[in-house]
Amino acid sequence: MPSPDQSCDAQSVPEGLIALIGSVQGPEDFAERHDDYLRERLERRFGKGE
Repeated sequence: MPSPDQSCDAQSVPEGLIALIGSVQGPEDFAERHDDYLRERLERRFGKGE
């Protein structure tokens, strides 16, 4: 197992994961606010629940 200060080589990362990560497009804070973004999108599509 590599030590924390060693970088992972590209061989250890599955190609599918790299493709998935590269395909994600969104605001810079998407990971931090994903719940908010999903809620806003659902409200636009289906309206606010009462």
